Amino acid sequence: YPYTYANATKTYTLTQNINESIVIISDNIRLDGSDTVISGPGWGYGIYLNGRTGITITNCSVQNFVIGIFFLYSSNNNLTGNTASSNIWHGIRFYLCQNNTVTENKTNSNTYGTGIDIDADYNTITYNESNLNGSFGIACNGSPSTITNNTTNGNSYMGIYVAGANNIITNNKAESNLYGIVPWHGPFTFTNNTST
Repeated sequence: YPYTYANATKTYTLTQNINESIVIISDNIRLDGSDTVISGPGWGYGIYLNGRTGITITNCSVQNFVIGIFFLYSSNNNLTGNTASSNIWHGIRFYLCQNNTVTENKTNSNTYGTGIDIDADYNTITYNESNLNGSFGIACNGSPSTITNNTTNGNSYMGIYVAGANNIITNNKAESNLYGIVPWHGPFTFTNNTST
């Protein structure tokens, strides 16, 4: 890949757009997309990690994959300031992960699936924009997680769906979806949300 590496911070920084997937195979590193674009062929995963911990992914723009950014069996990671839009299925997907932070990402216009799709516990999902997706804006199956200050408008099914116990759902906006914000099971904290 076209990148630079800073050993002191274990940071890989992309230096130009690429047309292939990135697979992260080490722990405790940082991937900085530096606002470059990672484009796919309409299949596969844009950024993929399996069984990793301590990863930060930031400033990446990922498009035209089946899933833009896919975390599998990975915990204690940070996903901040990325764009995962115009993918075939999900923008961002977490499966069987925990203690991850997902903040200030844009996941819009993913064709058939969900902007941010999480099957995991103990996650923080804040200040994300997830609009005009083919199914959900944000779907979180797990507990307890914190879902706050997100915007999910114009999604084909639900703006925000949260299933599990002891989740915190506050200060979110979900407008012009088929259904706005749907918490399932519980108990949960549900305050200051806008759902129309």
